Amino acid sequence: MSIDIKQPILLTNIADIRPLGPLELQIMQVIWRREEAGEETTTIRQVFEVIESSSAYTTVMTITHRLRDKGCLKQVKSARRTGYYYSTVSRQEVGQELPKWVVSEFFDGDLTKFVIADDRLQVAFTF
Repeated sequence: MSIDIKQPILLTNIADIRPLGPLELQIMQVIWRREEAGEETTTIRQVFEVIESSSAYTTVMTITHRLRDKGCLKQVKSARRTGYYYSTVSRQEVGQELPKWVVSEFFDGDLTKFVIADDRLQVAFTF
């Protein structure tokens, strides 16, 4: 398959694509690991106790709520006002969005510019 570099290939629906930040990713990794171990839900306290961070509990809570608002997590409330969370996106889904974000942010959504840049990079590293 050849790509016509005169005609840009623009990715669509990329306005909302943003990679997860470092703390967001840490939180998601804790939740994914717990789910892989058979746990159905995770509390903010459980996440806070696992992550290696100098962040305060309230920071972890705020970021968890943002992940919920972004649609990465769902929250189930209990009678004791404790929120239980589970993931709504997989590691693979999060990983698949990253290349789209890179093309959007660094190559104006033009996939051909990305391919050309990648070819140039490969040539630069060829001995």
